[in-house]
Amino acid sequence: MRVLATREELAQALQELEGAPTYYIDTEFESSKQGKRLSLIQVSRGEEIYLVDALRLPLASLPDLGKVLCHGSAQWVLHAGLQDVELLLQVFAPERVPSLFDTQVVWGMIGPEASVSLAFLVFRVLGVRSSKGYQADDWLRRPLPPAQLEYAAQDIAHLPAIEKQLRSRARELGREQLIPDACRELLLPMPADPLPLTFESFRNAWQLDSVGQTALRALIEWDNSLPEGSVLVQPKTLLSIASRMPANVADLGRIKGVSGHFARTHGNQVIALLNRASKTAPELDAMEPQDYASFEDFVREARLLLIRAELCAELSIAPDLALPMAVVRRMQQRANAARDLAAAALELRGWRASLLGAAFPVHARRFAP
Repeated sequence: MRVLATREELAQALQELEGAPTYYIDTEFESSKQGKRLSLIQVSRGEEIYLVDALRLPLASLPDLGKVLCHGSAQWVLHAGLQDVELLLQVFAPERVPSLFDTQVVWGMIGPEASVSLAFLVFRVLGVRSSKGYQADDWLRRPLPPAQLEYAAQDIAHLPAIEKQLRSRARELGREQLIPDACRELLLPMPADPLPLTFESFRNAWQLDSVGQTALRALIEWDNSLPEGSVLVQPKTLLSIASRMPANVADLGRIKGVSGHFARTHGNQVIALLNRASKTAPELDAMEPQDYASFEDFVREARLLLIRAELCAELSIAPDLALPMAVVRRMQQRANAARDLAAAALELRGWRASLLGAAFPVHARRFAP
């Protein structure tokens, strides 16, 4: 174990760390209302452990460490590394994020538990018992006592052996190739794309006449055609536009929820769309309002949760990792909108589609009418 507190010490260590295929990493930091303050970066290439003192080193020297740790083919191995990755990427600002192997995530990919401590994993995988030690101590004080530095070093000391064992188990289950995508999703979370709008998304559409219904369908189609991530107006505003049927851009701009920018940029297009709807609307029977909930929906949602449990047990993967509740809720929305449990599979994307996509329809067919 070596503590790096000067530019010279860091420069020597960077020469020794440079070019390694894998880096075992952890951090120590303090959180406050002002944000996170980095104290230590623990790093190893599988042999000697370096403790980079982020408080004593000049901040400008840390990007040099980032250039070494983020080289083109580098992999980082961490445990429960969400906050560590976020903090290090802020400090390093790399052009490329390394491939990620989170031992907690991979443990969830091969068994029922999605959230476990490092000490638990060290014991379960390696049979080594450790204590909590200095986990809650002040990491901003200087000098740090030797025992506290040793505790920090131990946070990555067992990662090489754990990685080897977990990778082997994942390979036996045929899911080693899914690890980078699963870890990237959990450690570099992105906001979920909104579900496409449908006419059935608007519970109050039954109050519209035939022209309003035709206009709303046209507005929905237009909204869904926008570039991914574009949110120009809220769905309820589309319903207001279809209800009011403004005759010109000025009238459009007076509707609550329509910004001046939206009216100026898209107003003519929207008014033309409404004019076409007014001229082409067929005669439609009055709509009946949708129920806000049905027993069929409740049963469908319960069956989806049952499939989740059975499927994860069958594949030996943690339900909270394979199908977290945020994903389950979107699957429920899909299934209820289509009145078909199999439609929930549309929310299985990326590594989930590879792992669950073939098995999910088999389970869903058991509940087909």
